Amino acid sequence: MKLERIMVTTDFSSTDRAVVAAAVALAERLGIPSIALFHAHASPTLTDFGVSEPLGRTNEMRAPVEKRLAEWSAELSTARVKLEPFTIEGRPPHAIIACSRDYDLIIMASRGGGGLRDFLLGSTTDRVVRGAACDVWIVRVSPSA
Repeated sequence: MKLERIMVTTDFSSTDRAVVAAAVALAERLGIPSIALFHAHASPTLTDFGVSEPLGRTNEMRAPVEKRLAEWSAELSTARVKLEPFTIEGRPPHAIIACSRDYDLIIMASRGGGGLRDFLLGSTTDRVVRGAACDVWIVRVSPSA
């Protein structure tokens, strides 16, 4: 298997820094100079009852997400591997799967910050594993994290 383009996902949950560090370490070992740091941002939706937030997500706008991704990228990049932040609007599993055609490997946490939403609707990780066009590496994280 040839690995050149790697994407690591984040929902900014407490365990994601360790997942990003694992992705950077893999890229360093493989001599890959950059990897994508990805976050799918939600936006408010218009309903019959007014504007609402997506289920289980806070109202996110692109600018604050881009700022946070840029901060994480600067902080977690190394001398040998640069994190390239990017975000698109959409529900995380759909957005990650849509981007998967452009990558050889997606790295993500075994669980994120979905909470009740994931319990009711199925986890983002599970949906990505089943739908991605590339390989997916799941980094095990503690359920208590």
